[in-house]
Amino acid sequence: MAAITRLQQMQLPHSPLTLKPSVLFPNPNQLRRSRPRTFSTGPILCSSNSPQLPQSSVSAAGANTSIIGDLLDYLNESWTHFHATAEAKRQLIAAGFHLLSENDEWDLKPGGRYFFTRNMSCLVAFAVGEKYSVGSGFHAIAAHTDSPCLKLKPRSASSKSGYQMINVQTYGGGLWHTWFDRDLSVAGRVILRGSKGSFLHKLVKVKRPLLRIPTLAIHLDRTVNKDGFKPNIETQLIPLLASKLDEASLETKEKSTTASSKADHHPLLMQLVKPSKVSLKSIGWDILSVSVCSLGICELALSICGFQVLSDELNCNIDDIVSIELNICDTQPSCLGGGNDEFIFSGRLDNLASSYCALRALIDSCESPGDISSEHAVRMVALFDNEEVGSGSIQGAGAPTMFQAMRRIISCLAEKYVGECAFERAIRQSFLVSADMAHGVHPNFIDKHEEHHRPEMQKGLVIKHNANQRYATSGVTSFIFKEIGKIHNLPTQEFVVRNDMGCGSTIGPILASGAGIRTVDCGIPQLSMHSVREICGKEDIDIAYKYFKAFYQTFSSIDRKLDVDSCSFEFRFHKLSSRMAKSKAAIGLSWEPKLPAFSSASKNRDGSGSKPRPEANPLWKPSTQLVDGLFVPPNDPVKRNKLAKKQIKDTAGTSWFDMPAPTMTPELQKDLQLLKLRNVMDPKRHYKKGDAQPSKYFQVGTVIESPLDFFSSRLTKKERKVSLAEEVLSDRNLGNYRKRKVREIEEKNRPGGNEKWKIKGKGSYQRAKQRRH
Repeated sequence: MAAITRLQQMQLPHSPLTLKPSVLFPNPNQLRRSRPRTFSTGPILCSSNSPQLPQSSVSAAGANTSIIGDLLDYLNESWTHFHATAEAKRQLIAAGFHLLSENDEWDLKPGGRYFFTRNMSCLVAFAVGEKYSVGSGFHAIAAHTDSPCLKLKPRSASSKSGYQMINVQTYGGGLWHTWFDRDLSVAGRVILRGSKGSFLHKLVKVKRPLLRIPTLAIHLDRTVNKDGFKPNIETQLIPLLASKLDEASLETKEKSTTASSKADHHPLLMQLVKPSKVSLKSIGWDILSVSVCSLGICELALSICGFQVLSDELNCNIDDIVSIELNICDTQPSCLGGGNDEFIFSGRLDNLASSYCALRALIDSCESPGDISSEHAVRMVALFDNEEVGSGSIQGAGAPTMFQAMRRIISCLAEKYVGECAFERAIRQSFLVSADMAHGVHPNFIDKHEEHHRPEMQKGLVIKHNANQRYATSGVTSFIFKEIGKIHNLPTQEFVVRNDMGCGSTIGPILASGAGIRTVDCGIPQLSMHSVREICGKEDIDIAYKYFKAFYQTFSSIDRKLDVDSCSFEFRFHKLSSRMAKSKAAIGLSWEPKLPAFSSASKNRDGSGSKPRPEANPLWKPSTQLVDGLFVPPNDPVKRNKLAKKQIKDTAGTSWFDMPAPTMTPELQKDLQLLKLRNVMDPKRHYKKGDAQPSKYFQVGTVIESPLDFFSSRLTKKERKVSLAEEVLSDRNLGNYRKRKVREIEEKNRPGGNEKWKIKGKGSYQRAKQRRH
């Protein structure tokens, strides 16, 4: 389709198309003409047999900074997440990137450009700086390739009232009412049985309108405009395929009844994979022939000289199809719209627009050898799948795909490096841009946006904020990202959801929490998000592309100027007034706390305890080390190391698990006294008599049950106590023991004879009666 669109944009002579039902292209009169733009001479990547051509699909740098035309081609090729990844793969190979396999060992070198795919729906590409050193960070942009759509169920064949229907299941949170009355088709991938028992993976696309979900006439639903259109997505969101099967399809069904997988789908749908040839000379172009196979895919190869389209015929039969994974897609091509062609009308803008901007920015930022000659970091793009359903898959952002690639990159480039925590150091110097589409302000629903945060189209990228971490943006990451825009004169906007509305999320928080990488969430403003046809601004696409490219080129210089978690401290303060008396204690960062005397303090011969010296306190500093009452660490590394050794806590050593020497507090003294009295509180057990003085090294803590223990055996919050005294007083058995002891003591001390019956007071008769029994 993109090849036909390109020919129309070159204003070639054309006439209406008249083709057989096995292949049908859009009417050229329905497509908007635009200025000629450069395009690829390679074939559309629809199968694994497509040859790889060396020429890149991207226009030369500097010739035209706009990528709108190339984005439209990318959208028209990428009907599914599989096709989007395959098209990205083709462009990376054409740009000189080397394809890697996760199953093989990697041989990476500084200055190299590489990429790999997973499940043909997830892609990670990176370029290593020529001055890379172990511990340098990663400058990454992450996006996703999937969009809300309808997917065929494993058993899609059904029939109702004489109509052949296709059973589908919803994927993601789409606006499903927009899929009604649209010209729909199918696209995805198939597994074919190859020669010698092998299997082939091929991408498929039926470009002609094949399916439709009709709406109910208003005559049969008079209240639809008043009550709203609320279809049942299980029973009323079923595409219509045909009214009945033709004789050819019936014949095919009889021949293929032995395969159980074919019975799960309509024979008419499976019939579309049979090879056929259609002559296109009647169109008026100098085109020889088109080989149609793999569910109607046209393997096109456009030759600029002579405008000849060549294709290699793919041999596939119905019995060779082992498995299919198909999406329902809208056949209307992406195009420019609006009075001044300032908008892009397309499906799957969320999030193929961000994916393509990030991909092009990486390719163009390291296109020439000198682009990464002074780069110390690794530039990376990660395109994930299944974001619309939570990213919880092997090809989604929830999987450690990107971080596993980072570890392998560091391991390959480390060579003979001997050091600690190379990956952790690299992560701390890394930065991630989570690029996903943003909500532009809707002119008909302005109140749905927060009053002071209403992003508009054609006014730049949107930085997303959320205090509940639905977006990963922080004050630091937002500042760095906006600083890049200021340097390159690129506009930015900000978005915050209303407090009385729920907030969506992106892959940003998932990746940020996965390895602790700094992250900013941003996006291109758009309208009609998750609709079958979406809209965004043309200028915002170019701004996003330039912004991402500037991020790769400028981030290192900005990041080195900002150090949030620095190890060195710089204090700025006013000098103390000369009128302040020297005898007064200086107020500063170091002081002498008033601590209770230790029970194990040394005693003099006369028995009097000695006062604790202030020098023994690690917080105490002599006046010679104070500057205006404040302590400033020395700049000399030798002195700083000595100071650090003095501040090391006194412990019993590693053989005793670094048990500390705690500070004696009144609460701790009470607990120790209770431990000495444990033989009195529990006489049924034998306890060793406590020492006169407690040990120097001991530790008091709280017993925490293992999560593997059954929940009924764990202590409740009411049963947990802070100190040993509360623990002893709350013990039920010990409480009964104390009551019994008190009664025994009272009985022992009570006078004998008749005096014990002469107890006066309320209830004396009842107590006397109880004693008799």
